[in-house]
Amino acid sequence: MITPLELHHKVFELLGDFTIIKNHREGSKRTGVWEIQAKCSMKKFYVKSFSRVNRWHPEVYAYKNWITSIKPFAPELVGVINDNGIYAIVISSLGGVTLMDARGLTDVQKEEAFYKAGELTKLIHNGFEGKFFGRPDIDGNPIEIYHSQDPVEYYEMAIKEALNHGKLKGYYNTKELLLGEWALNNSCIFKNEMPRPTSWDSSPNNWIVDESNGDFLGMIDFENMLWGFAVDSFTILFDRYFPEFPKGEKAFFVGYGYDILTEKEGQIRLACIKSGLCNINFGYSFKDDRMVAIGRKMLGMIVV
Repeated sequence: MITPLELHHKVFELLGDFTIIKNHREGSKRTGVWEIQAKCSMKKFYVKSFSRVNRWHPEVYAYKNWITSIKPFAPELVGVINDNGIYAIVISSLGGVTLMDARGLTDVQKEEAFYKAGELTKLIHNGFEGKFFGRPDIDGNPIEIYHSQDPVEYYEMAIKEALNHGKLKGYYNTKELLLGEWALNNSCIFKNEMPRPTSWDSSPNNWIVDESNGDFLGMIDFENMLWGFAVDSFTILFDRYFPEFPKGEKAFFVGYGYDILTEKEGQIRLACIKSGLCNINFGYSFKDDRMVAIGRKMLGMIVV
């Protein structure tokens, strides 16, 4: 059964009788994800519930606005549920598996997936221009207290928050603190940037492919989208995926446009510093050694 029971009933009202194929987030306190199949149409869908309303709002907004630019390479938003504290969405299934979970693909097939992801990411970035930096609610208004229309202020807020908390707790080593201070001193590089739809979670873990032939089927999971800097979309790739598959880095930026690496080199460096500091902060705060290691490795590679 989909939980809570009220959500199960809402999905039944939307789709009719259905079978639960798999609970993909058993025991998760943040989101619930159920793969289901409607008995009448035999079509497959996903139900995603949210314990954090500040993630439900951006995902709904993304589906209704930003993600239209990459159709058909994204699920269809079938239903939006907001009822007595229950926040959920129902989306169509793309089929396939994530690129991370795909087995037996050749390097060429993986490169083609990275290329397509880069191409689609560019479409999202170029298709929209926002009025503020931060997460939007379902209607496009700022949902966070700390949002800004000033790109430099927006960048500095994130760095200062991470540095202040990390210093207080003793999370950072000398080099990491120096990188943070250097980033603050060079934040003016973002001065003329406009807010773009971005996600710090778009990666092979959310790119769907056909495991039988490697065809790219689309992108999923947009709860971490917001109005930010275009280069923020690259940080998770630089710290977790490109080092493991350098051919993927080249393919991604061929798809996106290789000139971004020279035109926005400074911004990419500053975005990676922000990501590294935040990952270390998050990792120590929530006792996640993996995140600490990811952040520390990222900052260790940066030369200024």
